[in-house]
Amino acid sequence: MNDANTIPMFSGKRIIIVNDSYFLTKEKIKTKIDNKSYLTSLMEYLVAPNPSTFIIFICPVNKLSNCLKITKQMLSLTSVLKATNLSYNELIKFIDDYITKHNGTIKQNLIPKIRLLAIPGFIIKILL
Repeated sequence: MNDANTIPMFSGKRIIIVNDSYFLTKEKIKTKIDNKSYLTSLMEYLVAPNPSTFIIFICPVNKLSNCLKITKQMLSLTSVLKATNLSYNELIKFIDDYITKHNGTIKQNLIPKIRLLAIPGFIIKILL
């Protein structure tokens, strides 16, 4: 939470990514860090967040636990996006649309070959 509350050094905005946010679920995961001590400061931060900081919590489960206090607060004060894996046809369409949107061109027979590089998060890096 210290990073979230400080002013960004080299830009006007900061993005913080928190992977494996299992504290938003009822799943019991062994961790080296006691999340309970951080949850209080996170709940305080959610009430008055730093406007120059965006925090992205990644929780690789199908459903968040709506009965946990932290989850209820996050759902009421923030935006939640559910990301799912794209099907083959959706991925082909996404690649084609993305290249077209950015004034690029690609031969249609090459689009399926790009799929070989489409490990999660990597296709975006290639196309940006």
